[in-house]
Amino acid sequence: MKFPFKLMQLDLQEIENDPALNNRNIQKVLMRIASETSGPVALFFKDGKRFIAVRADISKSNIEINLAPMIAKATLMDQRHELNFDSITAENKELAIRFLEFAIKEHLGNHPKLWRYNSNQYFLRKPIFNEPHSVIDVYSGFNFKLIPHPDGHFYISLDLSYKYTDKKFLHEYLEGEDLEIMKKRLKGRKCLYFGGDSWYQVQVASFGKSIKEQDFTFNGKKHFVYDWALNNTKSETFNMRKHLFPETASLLFNYPGNTTKYFHGAACLAKLLYTTSDEFISGMHSKTIQNPGNRFHYLKSFIKYNFNNISFNGVQLQINQHPLSENLKIFPLPGLKFHNGIEMKQQVFDGKYERMIEDFGKYRRVNIMKNGILNQTQFNPQYLLVPDSLDFTLAKAIAATFSSDIKVFAPKFESFTLVMYKDLKSTSAYRQFNEIKQALEKAGATHGNALFLLPDAEEDATYYIKNLHDCVKKNFYKSIKFQCASAKKVASFFIGFKDRTEGYNFRLKQELLRNYRSYVSNLFFEYLIVNQKWPYALSNSLNHDIYIGLDVHDHYAGFLFFYRNGEKIVFDFAEVTNRTGTFRNEKITSKVIVEKVLENLRRHIPQHAKNPNSIILLRDGRSFGEESKAMKVIIEELSKEGVINKDVTKWAIVDIHKNTAIPYRVALEKVEANGFKNLSNPISGTYKIFDETTGFLFTTGYPFKIPGTVQPIHVSLIDGNIPLEGIMQDIFHQCILAFSAPDKGSSLPVVLKLIDTMIRSFAHQVTEKVLEDQEEMISSFN
Repeated sequence: MKFPFKLMQLDLQEIENDPALNNRNIQKVLMRIASETSGPVALFFKDGKRFIAVRADISKSNIEINLAPMIAKATLMDQRHELNFDSITAENKELAIRFLEFAIKEHLGNHPKLWRYNSNQYFLRKPIFNEPHSVIDVYSGFNFKLIPHPDGHFYISLDLSYKYTDKKFLHEYLEGEDLEIMKKRLKGRKCLYFGGDSWYQVQVASFGKSIKEQDFTFNGKKHFVYDWALNNTKSETFNMRKHLFPETASLLFNYPGNTTKYFHGAACLAKLLYTTSDEFISGMHSKTIQNPGNRFHYLKSFIKYNFNNISFNGVQLQINQHPLSENLKIFPLPGLKFHNGIEMKQQVFDGKYERMIEDFGKYRRVNIMKNGILNQTQFNPQYLLVPDSLDFTLAKAIAATFSSDIKVFAPKFESFTLVMYKDLKSTSAYRQFNEIKQALEKAGATHGNALFLLPDAEEDATYYIKNLHDCVKKNFYKSIKFQCASAKKVASFFIGFKDRTEGYNFRLKQELLRNYRSYVSNLFFEYLIVNQKWPYALSNSLNHDIYIGLDVHDHYAGFLFFYRNGEKIVFDFAEVTNRTGTFRNEKITSKVIVEKVLENLRRHIPQHAKNPNSIILLRDGRSFGEESKAMKVIIEELSKEGVINKDVTKWAIVDIHKNTAIPYRVALEKVEANGFKNLSNPISGTYKIFDETTGFLFTTGYPFKIPGTVQPIHVSLIDGNIPLEGIMQDIFHQCILAFSAPDKGSSLPVVLKLIDTMIRSFAHQVTEKVLEDQEEMISSFN
C-alpha cells in the first residue's frame, strides 16, 4: 500500500529554553493547517530538517498562522513524495499513522449510526437502557487510537466509552422560569447539540429571543435561527421539524475551550451533558461497568459493524475483527516488611503463583493489625474535635474508644485530647470556623494532628460542610494537620447505658461492631498517613535508590521523597506565588523544583541513601521540560558538593498517566475444563513495553477484586539515561504500598498517591478570608 504526499516548509521561530511553548506552537500550526487543507497533517523530518506533510492534492500554497506575538508561515513545496507501507521506519511512522487515522475518522464521521464527540470518540445515536423512569439517556460508544506494534503491523486500540445526557431538551427547563436567572444557572454548562445529522458538544453562554425572532449574520447575509435550522441543516437521521418550536428561546453557545467565537442555536435542540461525578448518575454509571468478557464482546461488535468498508487511497483496509493475542510479561508481587521482623515473602512466578497470592491483600492487612505499624516513632500531640451538639459523655467515650483502638496497631500513640467546639447548626461557615479556632486556642493546641468530627448539616447545606472542611484543613495545615469524619456517623455506632459506678455512659453497639471496625480501620489508616506513619515497607530496595514524586495543584507543588525500600518517605511542598496551572496544565518552573529537591536530598542522602545509583522523578500527568532542566542542575550541584558522584548516579524523568489517549485494555484468556474460554482481569503486575520510552502497567488486577475491567497506567520515559523496564518494576512495587487500604489494590505508585492525599488538604482557594467575604455577601442580601 502506497500514498503520495507533499511537504510544507515551516518558518517558525522557536523560543530558547521553553520546549513546552515550542511544542504548543507546533500543535497550533498543525491544527490550523489541518483545518485549512481539510485533511491529515504530520511532522516529517528530512535531511535533519522539520517539515509538515500534507495530502498531495491540496491547493493552498501558503498558510500563515498567528501565534501572537509571532507569525508562523507554511509554504507548499512542489515535489511529490510517496510513502510505501512496506518500508515503515521510525522517521516516517508518524506520517503513516496520521494519514491512516484520518481515513478511519473520515469513515466514522460519515457513519449514519454514529455521532462524533471528539476526534477519537464516537457514540451510537440510539441510547441504551430503556428505563422509562430515568431522567438520563446513556449513549454507548468507543474511543480509539491507531498505534504501531513492535511486530510491524498497525493496530486499532479500542475501548468502551459512555456519555450521559438529560432526557429533556433545554427549552423544557426554561418554560415558566425567569430567563435571567436561568442564564446564570446554566452558563458554562456543557450540552449535546442536535444539529440535524451532526451532533456535537457545546457550552451554554446565554439565551436570547425566540428562535423565529433571533437573527444572526453569515457570509454578510441576515438569517433567523428557526429558518436556518429548518432549511440549511442536513437531517436524514434526526427529524429536525419534529424538535423545532418557533416560540422557544434561542441559545448562544461556544465550543468548549474556545471563548473567542460564539454561535446562535436553539435551546430546543440541546440537552445537558452529565459526568460520572454528578451524584444522580451513579445508578446508571454502575450499569456501564463491564467485566472483561462483556467488554471485549462489545468491542468486537464495534469493530465488526463500524470499521468495515474503509478505503485508504483507493485500497480497502483489512481490519481483523478479533483482538490481538500475545503473551505479556508479569512482575511478581514484591516481598513486604512489617513490624516485629514479620515478612511476606516474594513468591516465585511458577504454576503455583496465582494460588499463592490469592489472599495477598488480606494478609497485608492482617499483618498490620497483628504486629502494628512499621514506623514506631513518637506521635505529635493528638486532638479530637467534637461538636457540642453531641453529649459530652458520648464525646469522652468516643475519644477513649478511638485512643485505645489506634493503640492496637500504633502502640506509640498515647491518647486524644478532647476539644469540644460550639456547633452553630449550619448558620455560618465563617463563624463556625472561628468557633473551632477559639476552641483550639483555649485547649492550647499549637501543633500536632487532629481528628475533626464535622457537625451535622441539613441536606441543602452540603456546601457549608465542604467549605468548612476545606477551610479548616487549609488554614491550620502548617501547625495542625487534620483528618475529617462525620460526627453523626461516628455517634451512630454508640449507645447509652446505665453504669453502676459511673452513672450514664456510652459504649459501642454490639450489633454494629463489624461495621464499626470496617469504618474506623479505614479512617485510622488515613489518619496515620496524615501523621506520616507508614505501616509497612518493601522487603528489598528498589532497582533505583531514590524516587521523587511531583504533582501540582492550584498554588502548590507537592514533593514526595522515597528512599530505597520505603522505610523513609518524606513529604514536602512549595507554595507558588502565581497559579501554577489548571489540572490539565500543571506546569511548574525548574527553579522551584531545584530549590525544593536540593533542600531535601542534601539532608536525606547522607542518612538514607548514601552513594545512590539513581535519582528518578515521577511526574503525575505531563511534564513540560522544566523537570529535565531542573534534574540536570540538581545532579551537577549534588556532585559538586560531594553528595553524589555524577559518573555513578543515573537519572530519569518519567510521566505517569492515569488516563491516556491510547485506550489500551488487556484480558487474560483461560481455558476451562469443559473447553470453554473465559476472559478475566490480568494478573497485577502485567505489563507491555511498546518501545524504549513507552509502556503500560496493570497495577491492579488479580488478586485484587475490582468491579469491571482493570485500566493500566501509561508510563512514559521523557528524559534520562536509565532503561524503562527496571523503572516500571519499581513503579509496580510502589503501587503495592497501599497504605490507606491495605487489603485493596492501588492504581498509582505511593510517591504520587501520598501527594494526592496530602496536598489536597490545602491546595484550594477556601480560606478564612473567602468565608468572611461569603458571609458579608449573604448579609448584604439579607
